[in-house]
Amino acid sequence: MERSDVYNKYFCKYPVIFLSLKGNNENLEKALLVGVSRVAKSGYLSELNNLKVFPMHHEVFANYFGFTENEIFMLLQHNGKENQLDDVRQWYNGYRAENSLNLYNLWSINSFINEGNLKAHWIDTGDTKTIKDLLWNSTEDFKNNTSMLLKGYAINVRIMEDMDYNMLAQKSNIDNVLWTLLYYAGYLTKDKNDNLCIPNMEVSTE
Repeated sequence: MERSDVYNKYFCKYPVIFLSLKGNNENLEKALLVGVSRVAKSGYLSELNNLKVFPMHHEVFANYFGFTENEIFMLLQHNGKENQLDDVRQWYNGYRAENSLNLYNLWSINSFINEGNLKAHWIDTGDTKTIKDLLWNSTEDFKNNTSMLLKGYAINVRIMEDMDYNMLAQKSNIDNVLWTLLYYAGYLTKDKNDNLCIPNMEVSTE
């Protein structure tokens, strides 16, 4: 089945779910949707057009996307690992949120504290098939930028604020779709100049 067919098959089911989240539901006070990519909220009969989206590069709630530096120090100190702070920074720090706030990967930090090993705990925690499939259609420019990233450089590319999954079936603008997915999936972050870069050693090893 083509990706576009899958999208169309399941997309029609979401308005029913979204409708239950709206304000006329007397049994629901608040709802929180958490995911990797932005929600396609607008559109005719979307049933979810009054929605606030707060990505990591937005100031509101930015510090809740990961552990802050102070929280990391307290966690390491509590578990007798404060002497490994520099190594932990190198492996798991680097996600830049709004106001130059640096965040640590939540899953990786918890895994490190529980297991005691500095390694790529994040690998295989999610399905990357969508990204891998899209890579086959990426342009030469995308491949050149990827090479720059792997060499430690930052790249100046645009993150799409209005992407939805229907775009995954289209061949046009595939590079920007890929950069957007990689950013929201945690493979990339923004530096102080809003350019994209690889955040830490953990991601580099993958």
